[in-house]
Amino acid sequence: MEMQLSSLIEKIKKDGIEEANKKSREVIGQAEEREKAILRQAEDKAAFVIKSAEDQAAKLQDNSHKAIAQAVRDALLSLKEEIRNIFESILKKEVQRSLSDELIKELVIRIADTWLKDKDSGVEISLSPQDKKRLEALLLSGIKKELAQGITFKASPDINKGLYIGIKDENFHYDFTDEATLEILKVHLRPFIVKILDA
Repeated sequence: MEMQLSSLIEKIKKDGIEEANKKSREVIGQAEEREKAILRQAEDKAAFVIKSAEDQAAKLQDNSHKAIAQAVRDALLSLKEEIRNIFESILKKEVQRSLSDELIKELVIRIADTWLKDKDSGVEISLSPQDKKRLEALLLSGIKKELAQGITFKASPDINKGLYIGIKDENFHYDFTDEATLEILKVHLRPFIVKILDA
């Protein structure tokens, strides 16, 4: 009986060990599966984080390139505008300088002589208030006395340099002001300036 008992104990022991080994293999297998799942999940999450970071970096780089390109375009436009303004400022000074007293006198004499020969009405000349005082005597000195009687001088605060000359009491005049001359020159020079700036 002792033998049977010992055999029974041995069998129980063996069965217990096998059951414990089986349970331990199951627990280890489950732990390994959980470990693999956790690793897969961590790898997926890491891949997602890396992909998101790469996408954000690419987007940031693209936005940076676009911002730099826009800043360069804005700077070029500002520079072109500044060059145009400098050119117009220089052109305006040259136009004002070219509208000398002698040129104005020559214009008035030629136009007044032509108009007053054929017209009964007089000629009206509008000058800036500063130029009227100075140029009236100069202009009248170069014109024949009979023509001088048909000329009326007016001061106009709208004129900076140059003059308007027209037939008195008619809505017709020539505009020889610095502003009108500047606008005419700008119309003709603008395509040339644009071509230079866009080259």
